[in-house]
Amino acid sequence: MTGVETAMLQPLFVMNTTYSKKRPVQLCSGYLSGRIHGGISGARHVCHPSQGRHLFYALRFLVLLMSLPVTNAHGLGPRRARIHAFSPEAVVMNDTAFRSVSGALSRERKEKNLDNAGEVRFNITPSVLETSGEAAQVCIKHVPNPDPRTDFVAVYAPADVNLQATAPIKIKFVGEEKSPPLLPSSYASTGEACLSFRLLNLRDSYTFALMRGNVSAPLLLGQSSPLGFQEANEVTQIHLALTGIDGEMAVSWVSRDTKKPLVQWWPAAPEEKSQDEGSGDAQAGAMDGGDGSVAWASKETASRCETQRRLKGAQNGAKAGVRPPMTQHSSLALTTTYSRGDLCSPPATSIGYHDPGALHTGVMTGLKGGVSYVYRVGDADLNVWSECITFKAPGYFSRREAEEGKVETFTFAVFGDMGTAEEDGSLDIGGEEVASLNTTRLLMGALSPSIHPPLSLVLHIGDLSYAKGYDYQWDEFLSQNQAIMKVVPWMVSSGNHERDASDVSRVHVSPSLFTGEDSGGECGVPTQLRFPMPGPWRELEKDEPWYDFSTGPVHWVVLCTEKDFSPGSAQFSFMIDALSNKVNRTLTPWVVVAAHRPLYIDSDWDDGEDASSDQAVARLMQQSLEDVMVQYKVDLGLYGHHHSYQRTCQVYRNKCLAASSDAVYKAPVHVVVGMAGQGLSQNVLPNQPSIFEKVDDKHFGLTLMTVNRTHLTITFLSDAEGGEVLDTFSLRGKDTASWERKRREGGTESPVPG
Repeated sequence: MTGVETAMLQPLFVMNTTYSKKRPVQLCSGYLSGRIHGGISGARHVCHPSQGRHLFYALRFLVLLMSLPVTNAHGLGPRRARIHAFSPEAVVMNDTAFRSVSGALSRERKEKNLDNAGEVRFNITPSVLETSGEAAQVCIKHVPNPDPRTDFVAVYAPADVNLQATAPIKIKFVGEEKSPPLLPSSYASTGEACLSFRLLNLRDSYTFALMRGNVSAPLLLGQSSPLGFQEANEVTQIHLALTGIDGEMAVSWVSRDTKKPLVQWWPAAPEEKSQDEGSGDAQAGAMDGGDGSVAWASKETASRCETQRRLKGAQNGAKAGVRPPMTQHSSLALTTTYSRGDLCSPPATSIGYHDPGALHTGVMTGLKGGVSYVYRVGDADLNVWSECITFKAPGYFSRREAEEGKVETFTFAVFGDMGTAEEDGSLDIGGEEVASLNTTRLLMGALSPSIHPPLSLVLHIGDLSYAKGYDYQWDEFLSQNQAIMKVVPWMVSSGNHERDASDVSRVHVSPSLFTGEDSGGECGVPTQLRFPMPGPWRELEKDEPWYDFSTGPVHWVVLCTEKDFSPGSAQFSFMIDALSNKVNRTLTPWVVVAAHRPLYIDSDWDDGEDASSDQAVARLMQQSLEDVMVQYKVDLGLYGHHHSYQRTCQVYRNKCLAASSDAVYKAPVHVVVGMAGQGLSQNVLPNQPSIFEKVDDKHFGLTLMTVNRTHLTITFLSDAEGGEVLDTFSLRGKDTASWERKRREGGTESPVPG
């Protein structure tokens, strides 16, 4: 055994015995990140197409992985054994490793005549980063005994982080920068290499560590000096959400410090509405003329509304942001954050924790449906601002419009289980959902003015970032989707990978319904604070992550399957109240219930001893919720969790009462839309149950809902280039308004079938 090998840590490839148990995940679903899942036998596998160099390294990982003894996770049998090809814990340096590093390098230099090689040196350009998402080139030289197969650069933040107690944000093997990957690398002979990293503004500085490791463990060879951002308070992660109140829109963002956080907004200039909606960049705006009138600013004036980070030449650190003159409206934002003690268990409270920064939320009020507005967010005292962003306020139906029979069409995106992925080809710490990048691309396409109507709402039905205790991935997820989130409200529900934990914290004092470790110890706290949804959701201490809201002709009821939903529970009472008292079928003829886990599911996971298995949860939901959904004529149930696309007929008690597109209402149609990024679930039953009209476990993609007063159409688009339509169906309007009037007058019986 060489001196280097004595500095081993724990294995890079470890059995993950706390991962979600609900289904087998195929071999190639996460190979871009080095997160290779093993479906050892029986399961079919689907690889998402991507760059060949990543597949090369995934296969190299697999060779090492196959040398490990394999045991079954949770005793579920070999189909559900899960193996992670990259373990964050494996790169957390311990005391033994640090004590042995210098001695190991000294022995290695003597054995290989490297005494004159000098220390590993880093050269990083640029010396200061200007904007979040900028690329840095990290060059290394004087590396002793270089090996492109095992040497990698790990990225840490902040720069003074304790490597003994913190997981790296991401890593990149030195050989990965060679393209094509099978060509020999000069690094082996020169000990010099350059790697490129895309770096988000995490409100602090970065450091880079050169490490050497194989299946056994990494060895620290050298560490760089800090690399920071020009503006630590740069505004990032801007995203919109509805508040549940007509005429309002919440906007959230992140910065390091806070003094006077504000959102400022004004109507967009008429000539700019059509061409700028969705672009995020405003060229003109409406300003208060000083006498109560509204004066439209010229393009030249409004274009001065630039983000501070875009303006060059600020001297002596002075903030160079330019305030739009006479902004018409402003609102002070509320600020919050969370610390380790607010979370429930490791890794969220240990190696995965990263300071989330100051989380701000302001509310724009007085908005008119269908009208375009310009806004910016930032801090008035710090004089740091975002760019000016144009968005269109969601349309609202008035009673007059409904009575006149006005028909306006809306487009919404509905999906679950998305995740995030590194755009620079790095290996992400918590694992990557490569297909999520294509989902983001499809969403961007849906914003195009050429799409009629363009996207006006996103509903993400749980399993959002898959951070699972590694907080940096929330920054990555919000950065990946900010171009959509800042112009379209992004509504969310809480899934098992946000909420499930076996422990509690000083914030969430009651456990989740299913007490696994799927959230990585987050227990819902980051989700509820980063995404302030309407109603009970916002009261963090109550731990009631459910809500309802209306937009266009749809009333949405968003539930949380990770909390008690049985009759008599707080959530069940909320659902009854929302459906019986908050739905106006004249204004919102469509009612949709969304929850993470499916009420109906084509899945072979039916474990009588595991209450969280797919079919066990489905039966529990049917017993608790199905009669209520039929009683109040819910049109559609939307779910995630199972990474596939599935739709039923109009089904009640496991029987088809009508086809999904039948004009006569019999029961809800249930649709699973969990194919937005995480590896596909390929454990459907051999014989498709008769209640399912469509099951697709082979394609990632995006589901769009196009809806007006008379028709609701669901379209499933492939994430492959061109966005092939894989399924589409329409619900036709029923006379639910007259039924509702009779129900409220006490003149109708329950429509629940006998």
